[in-house]
Amino acid sequence: MSGRFHGKVTIITGSSNGIGKETALLFAKEGAKVTVTGRNLERLDALKQKLLDLNIPESNFLVVPADITTSSGQDELIGKTLEKFGRLDILWTVLAYYPMAKAAIDQYTRTAAIDLIGEGIRVNAVNPGFIKTGFHESELGWTPEEAKKFYQNMGANRSAIPCGFAGRPEHIAEAIAFLADHKTSEFIVGQNIVVDGGTTMVLGVHAGVNDSLVRTE
Repeated sequence: MSGRFHGKVTIITGSSNGIGKETALLFAKEGAKVTVTGRNLERLDALKQKLLDLNIPESNFLVVPADITTSSGQDELIGKTLEKFGRLDILWTVLAYYPMAKAAIDQYTRTAAIDLIGEGIRVNAVNPGFIKTGFHESELGWTPEEAKKFYQNMGANRSAIPCGFAGRPEHIAEAIAFLADHKTSEFIVGQNIVVDGGTTMVLGVHAGVNDSLVRTE
């Protein structure tokens, strides 16, 4: 299978849903050998079926149910990937971004980038904005209609999202692929790429968010 990641071995964490799922599908379609992981077995099974529906051979992907917040889960994920594919070229960790965590992740990205670039390992991050990931339905119990209305209101409120619409998981997946592609980003090291439709550039964003939340209730 050809593609910009042909033959590359990739681990995508948090890949059972949302951004992680879309990223795993994109890398697989671009020829990578992909390890997908998460804690929700039902979603992982659905992702496996989606990969098969895309004619991705089982020899090109590995499903590892694991809790990577534990050292045993991390060891299992890396160990099974190396056992099947023999090496690891790209590791992308998909996290839920919260304001307090973001600052810590930004600092970690810079520190890790400095420490590892001497070994030829580049470290970068993607900071997403408001993305339609399915989180509100799966984790907060919203109905699909409630979630749809929320994102429509967010997009309509240009004081929150200047470009006029909420993002989709594939927007973030493409940014991740850009940074992972050595050809397009060889000289990018220790950077945090913001993909948010302009949200961080506007003032009064929190007021806009709260207003949208109120109007969806």
